[in-house]
Amino acid sequence: MDRFCPKCGAKGKNFIKNLCEKCFWEEKVSHIPNNLRVYLCRSCLSYLQGKRWIRIKKKDPSLAAIEGAIKEFQRNTKIPNDTKILKIECNTAEWNKSGLPKKMILDITFASEGASTSLKREASVEYATCNFCQSVADGKYEALVQIRGDEGQLSEEKRKTLESSIDKFYRTALKDRSDITEIKEKDGGIDIKFLTSSKARLFAKKLSEIMGADLKESAKLVGADRMTGKRHYRITISVKLPALEPGDIVSFKDRIFKVLGHHRGKLILEDMEDHKRRSIPQNVISDVAKIDKADIKRVTIGTRSQNSITILDLEEKRFLELPAEKISNELKEGDEGLLINLNGKEKVVRRQ
Repeated sequence: MDRFCPKCGAKGKNFIKNLCEKCFWEEKVSHIPNNLRVYLCRSCLSYLQGKRWIRIKKKDPSLAAIEGAIKEFQRNTKIPNDTKILKIECNTAEWNKSGLPKKMILDITFASEGASTSLKREASVEYATCNFCQSVADGKYEALVQIRGDEGQLSEEKRKTLESSIDKFYRTALKDRSDITEIKEKDGGIDIKFLTSSKARLFAKKLSEIMGADLKESAKLVGADRMTGKRHYRITISVKLPALEPGDIVSFKDRIFKVLGHHRGKLILEDMEDHKRRSIPQNVISDVAKIDKADIKRVTIGTRSQNSITILDLEEKRFLELPAEKISNELKEGDEGLLINLNGKEKVVRRQ
């Protein structure tokens, strides 16, 4: 007796688990919908996945529509445990009048019980405005981070460090979604608006760790919910960057140091005499004093006598004679050093 499919009665077909190939695959994938809908943000090309907007790296409408269609298919499709998706390909089938993708075609390859099949499904693309872009358009923000220098103006060195910190914050803390709605220069500093106060506080904390910034937070009542009565506040975080920058020559406890930078809120110094590093905690950074450039001169070490050493002031082109104990023992004849006036006392250390 010829074998037949118990579901459709077909004979002479390829059979998989007692069903003809057509009926077998109908049971596996026929429930997959053909009316997928993809939402793209018309401003930033993020695509909506569930209730969350996902931003793609490349600002390409086709790539955004393809990724959105594939993710929407995977999110809405349930397949049996014994069935696998081998491959999903997606292409734009139709464009709208603005030249943006309107309809996508997905070509999906399934595998089960040693057999495989392909299935085509359509996905329409519609355009909306994501929550983030709408908030930017409406001028909404929950927190303002105001970054200023020690005397208001930001130095070029601090600006470069800030740019690096902001870029790193985008790539790590914010990951796939920027929470910064605006960055602008104001009053010699930088103002940054955040959609959420939690990300603003995180960013300010990072600046404190990286640059030794002093933080102060204030809140302003901006409204209340009519139904619940819950009050809404907008916070402002004042970030005051320290006066000390990498390369500055400073004094601390009557010794001379070079500023290397900040790490986790501590000031990192290098002793210019023994070259050992020291970490100065936040609560005593105020005891570190910057040495004025007028009190620092470039010199060359000359001849050494029993109790004194001759040095050449490279700026004023004149010779000076100092007691030997005022010159670092590591400096030899011909070496270049720095003559530093520290609280009325002179000291010569190696120039680094």
